[in-house]
Amino acid sequence: MSGWAARYKLLPSGARQITSLLLPGDLCDLRCTTLARMDQGIMALTPVRVAYILPQAINALERTDPAVGHALAWCSLVEQAILRAWIVNMGRRHALERVAHLFCELSERLSMTAPDGQGSRFYPLTQEEIADTLGLTPVHVNRVLQDLRSRSMITSRRGGLTVLDLVGLQRLSGFNGAYLRPQTIPVAELAIA
Repeated sequence: MSGWAARYKLLPSGARQITSLLLPGDLCDLRCTTLARMDQGIMALTPVRVAYILPQAINALERTDPAVGHALAWCSLVEQAILRAWIVNMGRRHALERVAHLFCELSERLSMTAPDGQGSRFYPLTQEEIADTLGLTPVHVNRVLQDLRSRSMITSRRGGLTVLDLVGLQRLSGFNGAYLRPQTIPVAELAIA
């Protein structure tokens, strides 16, 4: 409901990989109750406020209201699209592009739930959290952030950073946010098929 959290995996060495960032309005592990044990951890990055929805309530809603089922399927599609984008980001983009792409995605996601459609451009992430998200070292992230600051694209202070030039970051990273807004078949058409 509010605050930032992250899913993560720990390696035997103690190294941490953040596998997703959870923002206000995100559903978190809707189907995890079907598992005997989760294969990941979830940690708060800031103070958070969460709502717990009983699995039985979700199942009942899906059975009685096709629009709810459709919306939950849409959320799952977006989660999968984000995961694919992160794989491409880590596998094929240079560090500067990775960081810029992450900031563009966060801005787009935050704007989707903001009442004014603008969303916050302040990200309460540490250099270590950015590094663990993007498969970089904190030292490398520090260099990239210095580069982005020198281009007047971001400003940072203790507790996070603020995006100043979103369009420049989009250009730098080749960001296209279409994956965050997949087009699906309307519920009425699904009923006919």
